[in-house]
Amino acid sequence: MISRDHGHIVTMSSAGGLFGVTGLGDYGASKAAVVGFHESLRAELYALNKSGVEMTLVCPFFINTGMFAGCQTRSLQCL
Repeated sequence: MISRDHGHIVTMSSAGGLFGVTGLGDYGASKAAVVGFHESLRAELYALNKSGVEMTLVCPFFINTGMFAGCQTRSLQCL
């Protein structure tokens, strides 16, 4: 992609990587690392003047699965 200056990188993370959530410290830390990697890669592509490589960061909110049972944010209690 870099040599051709063309492509699209999609990074999948979570809203849990954007703010802390009670009971999900380890999950949030790993997702924050993904967000940080995405931002670093974006900065490197910018420094290389590679405007043809698009980047998208996807951070969905918590979904109704057992993994998030009992977690809480300030405005929402997960199921």
